[in-house]
Amino acid sequence: MSQSRQYLPGSTYTYTRRTSLGTYRFVPEPLINAVFFFAVAIAAFMTNVSIHAFVVMPNHIHMVLTDNAETARLPDFLRIFHSLVARALIRIQEEPGPVWDSRGPDIKRIEGPETILRKIVYVLANPAAAHLCRDPERWYGAISPIAAMGGEPIDCPRPRRFAAKVTAMAKSHRLRLTIPAAFGDISAEDYQALVRRRLQARVADITERRRRRGGRILARSIVEKRDIFARPTEHPSTKRRDQTGRRSLFRHLECDAELYEELALALIGFRRAYREAYDRWRSGEHDVEFPCGTWAV
Repeated sequence: MSQSRQYLPGSTYTYTRRTSLGTYRFVPEPLINAVFFFAVAIAAFMTNVSIHAFVVMPNHIHMVLTDNAETARLPDFLRIFHSLVARALIRIQEEPGPVWDSRGPDIKRIEGPETILRKIVYVLANPAAAHLCRDPERWYGAISPIAAMGGEPIDCPRPRRFAAKVTAMAKSHRLRLTIPAAFGDISAEDYQALVRRRLQARVADITERRRRRGGRILARSIVEKRDIFARPTEHPSTKRRDQTGRRSLFRHLECDAELYEELALALIGFRRAYREAYDRWRSGEHDVEFPCGTWAV
């Protein structure tokens, strides 16, 4: 049995999911970008999940988000989002078959302002780290703009061919990029300046490493002309070995150093309580109460 996952209301997560077989189903173009903005907006609206940052790469997506503060509906958000994107791309690209990697998403709970900020910067810097552009804020794929973080919501119209002609979907939804609660009462201007400053430092480091190695930026025309069923030589969905030295028990948890012991002990307690409740349920005691954070048996 895999490790049980705890979904606590109000928790913040990083989320990553790749395309099936690493194919380039998400190659940037205006219609594909609109699909992702609309899908994120409608899924967040339906589940009241808060979106902090996201970026769509040619064959995967990264996101930082905070779960519903009352009911913890992250699995519902992912189900709606994955379904909307898959159905839209099958219709737009006129190609059947799976869109998402069958192994499912990689989800990690993150706690503490420094860890959350580091993950947001990692997400936004992805196009530069992949040598697809110099400035992530000018990435031509779908990316959450820093200028909208904590500010006015983004209007996300429903793309053409997104759904059947007869649909109950609204013609547009508004996507609000919120400031994580871990940053307290920081103003939108200060938060945007903080994120942009850290992002610029990260991009400068990436640029310097690329210069030392003699690398180059891949031309936009090459990226946009990729066959959607091509894939990298190195299979991107291959599970990579964890080089951090973390115990596998905590690979789904990352936090600021001062919070680690408390959160790790709480996670151990949850998994023990879950295992005990699950064993009792399997033995026929179906009125057993599972610990807080259990999504489903």
